[in-house]
Amino acid sequence: VLSPRKAWFLKAGHMAAALHRAGGEMIWDRARKVYALAIDDLGREYSDQHGRWLAELDLLIDDRHEARRPTVITSNMGLEEFKQRYGERIADRIRQAGLVVNCVGESLRRAG
Repeated sequence: VLSPRKAWFLKAGHMAAALHRAGGEMIWDRARKVYALAIDDLGREYSDQHGRWLAELDLLIDDRHEARRPTVITSNMGLEEFKQRYGERIADRIRQAGLVVNCVGESLRRAG
């Protein structure tokens, strides 16, 4: 079991909101430094009109890629939709160092 200092599960929406709060840079700093990061529900976050979210996400993915730190991203978007929203650069970094797994089937949120 990894300690909380080595792995962190974070919702994309919380990351985007942190950009607009005092002290929010601490979340981004921790996301850069933690060994393993899981970003949940990418695509559901607020993307500001000035492009700050995309710029910060691009830097985060790039920094983590250079440091060879594992990053897991969950999203309900298909590959083409992902590339349109986040750009070829981010998609390329993910393809370079990772694996895209397309999970199909009924939503587990509806089960039960």
